[in-house]
Amino acid sequence: MAPDPRPAAPRRRTSTRPRLCAAARELFFVRGFEATTMEQIAEAAGSPRSTLYNHFRDKDEVLAAIVDDYGAGLIEIIQHLPGPTPTRAEIDAWLQRVVAFAARERTPTILLTHLGGALEVPWSIAQLGQRLLEALAERLPAFRRAVEPGPDQGLILARALVVMNQIGQACLRRVRGDADQLAPYVLTVAAELFERFVHEPPPAAAD
Repeated sequence: MAPDPRPAAPRRRTSTRPRLCAAARELFFVRGFEATTMEQIAEAAGSPRSTLYNHFRDKDEVLAAIVDDYGAGLIEIIQHLPGPTPTRAEIDAWLQRVVAFAARERTPTILLTHLGGALEVPWSIAQLGQRLLEALAERLPAFRRAVEPGPDQGLILARALVVMNQIGQACLRRVRGDADQLAPYVLTVAAELFERFVHEPPPAAAD
């Protein structure tokens, strides 16, 4: 194997940031975002606080880095969603991939509970919601109508956000583990709402 040509210091810096993010993601998953402190993140990563602050100014910046990686993975799954109007079987299979991804990645609760666009959330989560909407809009006309200006955009966007929130709730139930007996039913409701939304005919054009 050829030696890494990069100097040692940059190599350490490159490996430190993912380690800090991995520690933070686990803490956000177990303790919750609000309850986790920067000091706890540094301790869990086995790094001095000064190292953590060399990479991130505050906890919101750490969350933003986690959201960026999480969003990239979720958008990749969205790109495999059949369009323009997937069948219920296709929706069910796709949602299974989404919830499995959320569980595997140990997604912080704050990402799932606010996926539908809560009013007061960290900027990174608001941006994630918009990125996911745009990715869905590239696959499905129903979501495209939710992001494009038009007389009915507000109503359609509200419905799209409800669908996304329900998907987030289904993921949250899966993340909590097999003890949650409502998890499969919440996922069924998410599939029903998704199917209804993507199959709903577009609004009639005004005369």
